[in-house]
Amino acid sequence: MPAYFFVQDDKQVNGSARDTLLDNALKAAIPQYHACGGRGEWSTCRGTIETGLARCSPPTEKELAMGERLGFPNNVRLACQTRADGDLKLRRLIW
Repeated sequence: MPAYFFVQDDKQVNGSARDTLLDNALKAAIPQYHACGGRGEWSTCRGTIETGLARCSPPTEKELAMGERLGFPNNVRLACQTRADGDLKLRRLIW
């Protein structure tokens, strides 16, 4: 079971690799802004993966398009599109 450490909250939660980072955050009562309802249409759920980027799923087409349009570095991911099968340290960029 992966552990996700949310920097702003100084909180580590056990997550599920089957669920997105957004779903895991919401289940753990971590506030995560997501204006489009988790459909990858806005960038409000974006965050920086500080450690553990290699444990994340590959970027989806929606993430790639958003990242290219907005100039995201490769460690900025959409929480609604990203899954992780190992431990992460992440920082929400909008909260």
